[in-house]
Amino acid sequence: MGIFQKNIIGLLNLLAYVSDRAALMILFKLMRPGKLGISENEQEVLVQAQVITLDINGDKLVGYCWGSEGPIVMLIHGAHSRSSRFSLFVPLMLAQGYRVIAFDLPAHGESSGKSADVIKAIAAVRIALLHVFQHGDIDTVITHSLGFGLMQAAVQELGVKKPFKRVIAISCPENFDEVLFSLKRRFALPNKLVSVFRQYLEFNLDVSLKDFSLFSFMEDKSCSILFIHDESDSVFPNTLSLSSKIQGIPGASFISTQQLGHTRILTDISVVEQCLSFMAKE
Repeated sequence: MGIFQKNIIGLLNLLAYVSDRAALMILFKLMRPGKLGISENEQEVLVQAQVITLDINGDKLVGYCWGSEGPIVMLIHGAHSRSSRFSLFVPLMLAQGYRVIAFDLPAHGESSGKSADVIKAIAAVRIALLHVFQHGDIDTVITHSLGFGLMQAAVQELGVKKPFKRVIAISCPENFDEVLFSLKRRFALPNKLVSVFRQYLEFNLDVSLKDFSLFSFMEDKSCSILFIHDESDSVFPNTLSLSSKIQGIPGASFISTQQLGHTRILTDISVVEQCLSFMAKE
């Protein structure tokens, strides 16, 4: 982190004692990703998609649909990412007869937006899910990183008991506390700002973050879940903890990878093949 950003974070910490919401809104703007580069392979996959554009209070939510029939697979990316990061998944899933749909989160990819507000991201996922439900049941949702938490919160707001047949969570946090800890490390956030962030989430989600975890999702939703996590994941380094806690839970499976990290895991063909094998099970 540069000196300028350190100074801004320090000023935001002071502002949080005067107006916590103002400090948080500025922080969300700082957290907005810059224009993310896109590889040639990602571009080739995107141009094959039917582009979907939804309006969210004047902002543009951009989605992509590959295929016109078959069981629906929905892809949900995480923070500082975009739908095209799943480019290896799309052609392999199309070849197996699936229809694939994904959306860029607000202020990510081609979607508009001025801040990386988590609550706005949850609302966007909820709206995207409602749009997809209009076209049929969702067979499988595949999430990466924070995408799992966004999906979980959106499903909770929708009040759907069994929204999908399967969920595949790649590099996901165990709970929102882990997300806050990761943000604290990445942006060197003072405790006051972290506390404000927590209060903002709990108020808008209407739930204690202690009760909001992937395990509470498994208890509430009767769907099969596959967790894939790399041992060298530095963003959410919880592989051993997840593996031990998931063992013995009905409908839950865990796969550990090595030397792929948090993001490169999406570019490994063996990971995609593991997903397809899981999806093929009845």
